[in-house]
Order: sequence, then structure tokens, then C-alpha cells
Amino acid sequence: MDNKEFVTLMRFNQYNRAVIYQTLLESNGIEAVLIHDTMADVLPISDLSITLCVANNDAEQAQKILNASFDKKEFQDEAKASKKEK
Repeated sequence: MDNKEFVTLMRFNQYNRAVIYQTLLESNGIEAVLIHDTMADVLPISDLSITLCVANNDAEQAQKILNASFDKKEFQDEAKASKKEK
């Protein structure tokens, strides 16, 4: 993401939650960056702000992905099936 303009999409106070959203974007082909992620990992305090950023030209698509709903039952069924395979 060198030499690109960044846009802030979301702010978090929990590192794990921020990583989930970052992974969601990256699994859809959008490079995402967490700012302050190292500090949050070392000092997991609740009022620490972690910022999720993407390149300006990816912002619209990233927002659509983050706003999309998913089938909760399908997600739960897949999770159960995955546990049975182990």
C-alpha cells in the first residue's frame, strides 16, 4: 500500500475484532491495514483505538463488504460441520 492515500473505515477498541474485519476485507481481495495493531496486541486495554484503513480507491467496495449481511444459520451450520470433521 505504499504511496497510496488511506481512508479510515472503522475504529475498534478490541484487537481481535479489528483483525476479523481486516481478514474479511483481505479475503475479498482488499488490502487492509490496522494502525496501532502492535500496541494493542501488547497492551490489550479497552480504551485503545485501533483504526482499520484501506486505500482510497478500495474504500467504496470495502464499505459494501463490511455492510453486507450474511446468513447466520448457514454460518453456524458450516461451523458445526467443521468441528465434526476434526
